[in-house]
Amino acid sequence: MFRWFAAERDPFDPAWEGVLERGVWQYPFLDAAARQRVRQVVAHLVARKIWTGGSGFAVTDAMRVTVSGVAALMTVGLDQPFFFPKLTTVILYPTGYDDPDPGAGVGLLHSADPLFHSPRLGEAWQGGPVVLSWRTAQRQARVPGRGRNLVLHEMAHHLDGYAGDVDGTPYFHGRDDRRRWCAVTDEEYHRLVGQANRREVTLLDHYGATNHAEFFAVATECFFERPHAMRARHAGLFELMAKFFCQDPTAWLPPRGDAGPEATGLEPRGRMGDRPRCVPDLSHLGMSGADEAFSRGVLLLQQGEYRAAARTFGEVLSRDPGDAEAQQHRAEARLAMGDLPGAIADCEAALATDSDDAATLLTHAAACLAGGDDAAAGRSIARVLREDRGNALAWLLQGQRHAHSGELKRAIRALRRAVRLEPYDAQAHLWLADCLGQAGASAEADRHRRRAVQLDPEAERRR
Repeated sequence: MFRWFAAERDPFDPAWEGVLERGVWQYPFLDAAARQRVRQVVAHLVARKIWTGGSGFAVTDAMRVTVSGVAALMTVGLDQPFFFPKLTTVILYPTGYDDPDPGAGVGLLHSADPLFHSPRLGEAWQGGPVVLSWRTAQRQARVPGRGRNLVLHEMAHHLDGYAGDVDGTPYFHGRDDRRRWCAVTDEEYHRLVGQANRREVTLLDHYGATNHAEFFAVATECFFERPHAMRARHAGLFELMAKFFCQDPTAWLPPRGDAGPEATGLEPRGRMGDRPRCVPDLSHLGMSGADEAFSRGVLLLQQGEYRAAARTFGEVLSRDPGDAEAQQHRAEARLAMGDLPGAIADCEAALATDSDDAATLLTHAAACLAGGDDAAAGRSIARVLREDRGNALAWLLQGQRHAHSGELKRAIRALRRAVRLEPYDAQAHLWLADCLGQAGASAEADRHRRRAVQLDPEAERRR
């Protein structure tokens, strides 16, 4: 529950309405009063907070409005506008970023291994700034119902700090509410820890099993991204989240907006290569034609409908030939279809626009490996690993490259890193098992093969 309000009113530029419509997928579902509340909060945050770009990044009004619009979703159930008065500064980096003072912030989101330095995606400093990767924030804000949202995650940490420590216990007025919060979340947290340890598929992201603070942040993401599924599977937790945020998103967000399999309410979390089981109709989201096509293409790609995905991203590129992200996604679809020349051409076109994009470089590497061009694959992998030593997919591809060349020791070292960084990836376990078997380490190979089958019974067939 919130106690800090402000009376200031700042002008809302009418042009920002389109930014919210296109960039915050929940916004078109809000009623007129809730939209007005979002506009009030957005106008205040844009005008009165300090917005700065890391590494010389130029922050635009569209970026400010998008981030503010996502944060404002948290406030639409309140009687008065809540302007996040303890937030002074928002720092945006173009992609992930490195921090010279590791551990100083709270709620760090990054794919880190203690042995490596790897770019962070976001963090919230108690009494300090909120730091975000713009690329991640933008992608997650506009694609419906995938259950992850960097802005919601870090703003949840920020709100958590209003009660004192950032410990996963946000401020409640009543003692009974606080006691119930601790009892319910402690039970849910420990259940998630056990599920994560057993590698079970869960609605709540396994990252929430890190500690109670991360659990609250992950629950906040789920509450605003997949509320119907959360209410069905975590009713007690959902009830408390609704009480804290003074709203019930299931009242304004239709079930189809969850963009997830409503029959089960579940989606695999934290694994490379997972595929949801349905693709919703996105025509009701009020997006422009290009944005709707892009979101539909992403969901088709996740579904494994590669030909349809390639056609859909082709529609996007017909409208905007310079859309590097659509080019990269079409490359993924073409790679999955076995169209290696098409995948490589798409990657090269995307890299001409954004030469350092890790996803494009790794798609290019995978296509080159499949085509037998290990040297080109190695160059792309090396570029990724120079910037991000904690990229599990890069190490997996590096291991495959060494395996192709018969360099078993180097392959095993790379694949062990991939497994350590991404222990839920069945393919990494399978490749490591193969290499260990060839090296004569049959007992260890059997363990990794069993783990691969446990994670994905179809893993061998998918390879």
